Amino acid sequence: MRARTILFALGGLIVTAGVAGVIVLKSVDVNRYRGIIASEAEKATGRKLVIAGDLALSISLSPSVVAQDVSFANAPWGSRPSMAQVKRFEAEVALMPLLGGQIKIERFVLIEPDILLETDAKGRGNWEFEKPPAETGTTTQDPAAREDATAGSAPSMAVSRVRIEKARLTWRDGATGKAETVALDRFTAEAKDFSSPIALTLAGVAAGIPLDVQGSIGAIDSLLANASFPLKLTLKTKGAEVGIDGAIAQPMAGKGIDLKLALAAADVKALARTAGAEISALPPIKMTARLSDGGDAYTLSGIDATVGKSDVKGSVTLAPGSGPLSVTADLTSGQFDLTEFLPPAGAAPAAKKEVAKKEKEGDKAAAQPGTRLFSDAPLPLAGLKAVNATVQAKITRMVVRHATLQDATVKATLKGGRLAVEGLKVGVGGGTLTAQATLDPAGSGQAALTAALTTQVNASGVDLGRVLKEMEVSDALSGGPLEAKITLAGRGGSVRALMGGLNGRALVSLGKGKVGNKALDMAGADLLNELLTGINPLAKSEEYTELKCGVINVPVKDGVISSDNAIAVETGKMNVVGNGTINLKTEELDLAVHPSPREGVGVSAGSAAKLMRIKGSLASPHLGVDEAGVAKTVLSVGAAVATGGLSVLGEALVDKATADDAPCLTALGKKAPPPAKPAEKKPATGRKGAAAEGVGSALKGIFGQ
Repeated sequence: MRARTILFALGGLIVTAGVAGVIVLKSVDVNRYRGIIASEAEKATGRKLVIAGDLALSISLSPSVVAQDVSFANAPWGSRPSMAQVKRFEAEVALMPLLGGQIKIERFVLIEPDILLETDAKGRGNWEFEKPPAETGTTTQDPAAREDATAGSAPSMAVSRVRIEKARLTWRDGATGKAETVALDRFTAEAKDFSSPIALTLAGVAAGIPLDVQGSIGAIDSLLANASFPLKLTLKTKGAEVGIDGAIAQPMAGKGIDLKLALAAADVKALARTAGAEISALPPIKMTARLSDGGDAYTLSGIDATVGKSDVKGSVTLAPGSGPLSVTADLTSGQFDLTEFLPPAGAAPAAKKEVAKKEKEGDKAAAQPGTRLFSDAPLPLAGLKAVNATVQAKITRMVVRHATLQDATVKATLKGGRLAVEGLKVGVGGGTLTAQATLDPAGSGQAALTAALTTQVNASGVDLGRVLKEMEVSDALSGGPLEAKITLAGRGGSVRALMGGLNGRALVSLGKGKVGNKALDMAGADLLNELLTGINPLAKSEEYTELKCGVINVPVKDGVISSDNAIAVETGKMNVVGNGTINLKTEELDLAVHPSPREGVGVSAGSAAKLMRIKGSLASPHLGVDEAGVAKTVLSVGAAVATGGLSVLGEALVDKATADDAPCLTALGKKAPPPAKPAEKKPATGRKGAAAEGVGSALKGIFGQ
C-alpha cells in the first residue's frame, strides 16, 4: 500500500507540474519572440525573415506553431524583393521525440505560398545562401574550430505529412529572362521519416495544362545523399495520361536516368487547346518507351507507338549541349495512314469558289493579295539554326486516302540551318518515285532552295488514273502511265519569293488512258469540263475521251513557265498544243490552247477550239473566249454556205497543212515519223451534198450541238 501511494503521489505531482507548465506557456505572448526568430533566421541564411501577422503557439503532446503573413527575402540580385511569401504557416511537432533530441514534424502546412526560384546570368540560384558571419569567439580562419563548434548541434529531423494549398511556384532563368509558373490547387506528401518513400498527390496547372499527379518518389535522405531515387507516378490531364516508373541514380545531378514511360492521349486536340494551341484533330495516341541518359544526351529507346491506324517504332536521341539542340532519330513503321491527318476529300473551300466566280466575271477585287496561292509569310529560317538533326525513316506501307505507297524510305539532315532531304524513295501506282531537296538559309533572312525531283517507273509505269482514284481526287482518268523529271532552284525568304525566282525545267510525260467525260462533269471541274469540250466536241455525248499521250516539257526562268509548243495532248479526235506563260511571281495565267482535228474528225471542231484561252490566276483559273475569233469563224461559215462549202474545205486544207501530227513528240523535242501515204479515195458523187455536210459540221462545232 505504501509503494502504491508513493506512485500515485508522484503521478499527481507530474500531472500538476505539467498542467502548471502548460498554464505558464499559454500565458506567454509568443509574438514577443518574432524579432528573435527573424534575427536567428537572418544569422543562418543572411536573408531577412518577416512575420507580419500573428504568431501563435498551441501546447499539447504535439505542440504546433502558427504564423501569419510570412515573407523571406530574395537574393540581392533577384528580380523581386521576396523569394517566398506565405499567408499562413503551420508546423505541428511531436513532443516525446523532441525530448530525445529528434525533431519530428507531424504536420507541415503552407496556405497560399508564392515561391520564386531563379538564377542570375551566371547560373547562380537564389536558394544558394551566403555564409553567415562567424560567431563571437570563433575564428573564420580555423576550419577545425568551426567544425568543433557546430559538431552534433543539428538534431535529426523527420516530416510525416506536408500539405500545401493554393500555391504558386515560379521558375525564372536569369540567362534568358524566360519564366514558367506552376499553380497548385493542392499538394500532399506523406512519409514515416526522411529515409522512407514519399507518397504524393498533386492537382494544379503547368504551362496552361491541368495536371493531376499521384504516386510515390524516393526518400528525402536519398535525395540529399544524391543516391538512387525511385519514381512511380501517374500524371493525368485533359485527354491524356502519362506513367513514369523507374529511378534516377544521381537525382541532385540529374544523371543516371532509367525510366519507363507510357503515354495514352485520347483527345490530342483538346489537350492542345487547353495549352492555348490550335491543331487539327489527331487520332488517339498510345506510346511506351524507355528514357535514359548517357554523357550529355537523353535517349528515348524502344519506342512503340500507335497513332490511330499508324504504328511507329524506333529511337530518338536529344543532346542539348551549349550550342544548337542535337537530334538523332531512327524510326520505322509497318503502316502509316496519312488519311487521318488530312482534311476530308473534295472539301473545296466555299471562299475559293466565290473568288473564282468573281474573277471570271471580271471583278478585280477578287485578285487581292489574300487570294494568292503562295504565301508571302517569312519562312522560319532562323529557327532552323537552333537544331541540328539527322532523321531517317522507313515505312513499309503508307496509306493516303485509299492509295497505298510501298517501301518508303527517307533521310533528312539539318545542320547549321541547312536542311537536306536525301534518298526519298517510295513505290506508288506500280512505279517508283525518288526525290531530293535542300533548303540553305543565306544572309538577311533569305533562303537558297535547290530541289531535284525524279520519278522513275517500272515497266508498267506509275498508273496516274489509279493513284488519283485511290487518293479520292478524281476517278475521271483510267490509265495514264506517268514519268517525270523536275529540276528547280530558287532564292527567297517566303514561299511566294521562292516561287517567283525559280529556275530550271519540268518534264512530265503521260501515256495512254481514258478520260471519263461524265465522271469529270460530276466532279464539278468547270475549267476541265469546258476545256474537254473544246478538245473533244463530242464529250457531252460520248462516255470517254481517248487519251493517247500528254507532255509538259517547259523551262522555268525567273519564276516564269513558258511554253512554245512544249505542252501537248493527243486524244482520239484532237491534237492539242498549249502556248503561253504561267507567271509564278504574279500567279497570272495566259495559255492559248490550239487543238486541231485528227483524221476523220469534222473540220469545224478545230475552228471552234482555236478560240480557247486559259486566263486568270493559279488560285482561280478560267477559260476565256476571243470574241473577235468567234465573229471570224461565223463569217467563215457564212462564206461556206454562199460558195457551196469551198471556204470550209479551204480552211480544212490550211488546218491540215499547218497542224502537227505528233505534238507529243514535238514537245519532247523529237521528230515525228514520216506520215503514211493516204489511201486513194473515190471522188464525191455530189458536190452540193458534201458542202452542205461541211456547213452542218461547222455550225455544230461552233454552237456545241
